[in-house]
Amino acid sequence: MASTPTPPPTVTILKAWCISGGACTRSPAAGCDDALTRVTYDAVADMGYIYLVDEIEPGQAVRQVIAGEDEVFVLDLDVRGRLLGVEVSGVGRLHPDLLAVAEQIGTGE
Repeated sequence: MASTPTPPPTVTILKAWCISGGACTRSPAAGCDDALTRVTYDAVADMGYIYLVDEIEPGQAVRQVIAGEDEVFVLDLDVRGRLLGVEVSGVGRLHPDLLAVAEQIGTGE
């Protein structure tokens, strides 16, 4: 008799974001007042950044971890190993919903 495969472990998502009507929210039930901290992009440098905390102070990101094929993502970590934000090489790699609400920086002017 064949054994039943073990199901994969359950993953709990601590923060979930949704895009609704052009506004990012931390949770679908939170409403638009609880905005995702910030997404920025620089079309000139072809880079994007997703902030996972309200602010990243100078020197707060003490470790960077390169991730993804072709080294397209850089994870910024604090001294305790907590993820602060994600740098994305190539604005086209950002989901269109994120890009639609992102703040454009570095206009080259």
